[in-house]
Amino acid sequence: MSVKRPLITEVDSLNGMGQLFEEGKHYLGYKAYSFDGLEEQMKWALNNAANAQMLADRAYNEVMAKHLIKHRVAQMIEVFNVCK
Repeated sequence: MSVKRPLITEVDSLNGMGQLFEEGKHYLGYKAYSFDGLEEQMKWALNNAANAQMLADRAYNEVMAKHLIKHRVAQMIEVFNVCK
């Protein structure tokens, strides 16, 4: 996502991706532990380049706004200060 390219990844409720990003808004998903839907998502991205780029741009903006190392460090410092 941080390279401004559409991400096509498996959708797995155990990996936490759905808690940080929204499928169809930030990335394209296919069925976990198989390749079901992967070909369709790849075809969609190729046939809808402008929309796929908008999806990639939304994901990039979300990463830059909320998911950089500086954001993690700020969260750790906040927790540390609360626990003092």
